[in-house]
Amino acid sequence: MANTKITSKVIKDANILTAAIADAAWTTSVKNAKKAAHEVSSIVPEAVYGEKDGMRDEEYEVTPAVEEVRDADDNITTEAVDAVMGTRSVPDHQGIDQSKLVPLLVKTIQELEARITALEVS
Repeated sequence: MANTKITSKVIKDANILTAAIADAAWTTSVKNAKKAAHEVSSIVPEAVYGEKDGMRDEEYEVTPAVEEVRDADDNITTEAVDAVMGTRSVPDHQGIDQSKLVPLLVKTIQELEARITALEVS
């Protein structure tokens, strides 16, 4: 693992990480999803992909294409027209690669179970 301090940081911030993951997993709101990516990136930056507040260009149809229309006598009643395309900037949201979080969460659970066991024995 690139950063050996991550495990102790995850244990220290387990509540924040758990809340961020739950928020990312269950949210349907873009605002909450952006917040979850931000929260996770502060704890496990390698699990977040994409640029913060990133934008990308997207091509879209301004005016749809029109097919040629002919009447019963095979005369053209409507000329064919190509679509008019445009480009706009749209948000390119960050995402969370949950596969990078699972090993950290498993290790954290194991360490917390060991701490609980030690407290129960005391």
